[in-house]
Amino acid sequence: MVYSSPWIVQLKRLRPIQKISEQIHPDTVIIGGGIAGVITAYFILEHTKNSVLILEADRVAHGATGHNAGQVVSYFERPLHDIANEFEKDLTIAAQQDLLKSWDLLEDCSRKANLRTPITQFTGYAGYATLQQTINQLKNLHLLNEAKIKVKNILIAKESDLLSKIPSAYHPYCTLVPQIDILNHLETKDSRFIVAYPERKGCTNSSLLTEELAGYLLSTYPERFHLAEFTSAKQVTLTPTKLVIKTSEYTITASTVVLCTNGYKTYQIDGTPSTSFLSRPILTSIVGYMHGYLDATLKPASATQYFTAQTLSPSDPYFYVTRRFYEHGRHVHTLLCVGGPEVQLPLDQPYTRNAHYLPEAYTQLDQFILSTFQHPPSHVKPDFQWHGLMGYTPSMIRLIGPDPAYPHLLYNLGCNGVGILPSIYGGKRIARYLAGEDVQPSIFDPKPINN
Repeated sequence: MVYSSPWIVQLKRLRPIQKISEQIHPDTVIIGGGIAGVITAYFILEHTKNSVLILEADRVAHGATGHNAGQVVSYFERPLHDIANEFEKDLTIAAQQDLLKSWDLLEDCSRKANLRTPITQFTGYAGYATLQQTINQLKNLHLLNEAKIKVKNILIAKESDLLSKIPSAYHPYCTLVPQIDILNHLETKDSRFIVAYPERKGCTNSSLLTEELAGYLLSTYPERFHLAEFTSAKQVTLTPTKLVIKTSEYTITASTVVLCTNGYKTYQIDGTPSTSFLSRPILTSIVGYMHGYLDATLKPASATQYFTAQTLSPSDPYFYVTRRFYEHGRHVHTLLCVGGPEVQLPLDQPYTRNAHYLPEAYTQLDQFILSTFQHPPSHVKPDFQWHGLMGYTPSMIRLIGPDPAYPHLLYNLGCNGVGILPSIYGGKRIARYLAGEDVQPSIFDPKPINN
């Protein structure tokens, strides 16, 4: 067993560790060298004349970007209809459309930078076991349909009496099918699953993709792009005219700073106005656990969510399985990843990669994959075992844009469990701000603090 993410194991970078000198005076400093930070740099360099410096406390893509489940999805980890109740309906629909368009941003970036990391797309499924879970999804579909966004019907087992309990207004979004079809779509042997919802999903090694993109930026923009690995920002001081960032070796000044890291702590910011978003804790740290199994039998890529009867609310943890081809050594395998168990860290507790925050998590993963998955791995012992840090904002909506009290401090953070496409959209939106475009209001905008 390898106590590491399979994405990090697959990462065989050849370039040396990047350092900086005190002679560097960037226009924009990005704190965080994961997918959010690197894609933000990509869009800033492409759409502005700014020089950019990324500060990364570890190596590029070795944090949350290298310790996730590898799924690429365009939904929120919060029901869309619930978001619409908090924000304006039109803004909520626009945000969903922006995430859907992020598939194109990802493909354009991959093509322009000539990235070789595979990005596999397919129809994935979410499985539901209860009426309430089903109605929550139907409310989302109804909202999208009203906005003229094409949706796929939810599949309901015709052997169940579920349809009779669903309001008739939602019946146009329902299709009755034999339950065996639902179980096959979900690749499960658990007959408690009576509903499946199909949607566009994908998978990629976001660590490898981010490392590749960093290499592209270093070679394409040698005068405007700099990268400092093993360099953490110890302190960021806000002044009326500039931002001052202190590392262990240098003091750097910049016109703008973009925070792009799940683990950022508010105490690292000095001079923060009381009305700034940073005057409150930004993120709740959640540690998610995963297992990976290698199989010599090649099977098509897939991504599935399993909302069991124990998943009482949309914010409760759920199990998920991702499968894709995986090159390991000289051979190509099928890699099956399963995740779900998670634990919240206390506000003042730092995240450590080798710590055991939830010892029973790995047992839960083994039990789930063996009891629920239709074709469990041939060997019980996983080949990979890892956990990763997720940053959740209070609203479970990503923060993208300038601080309301200090517009030269910007955010592209808060993965909220599904971070790849929101990171990409966030990078493009940040570049638009810095290019001086008229950026329309969004649910992603950081909101002022009312004292």
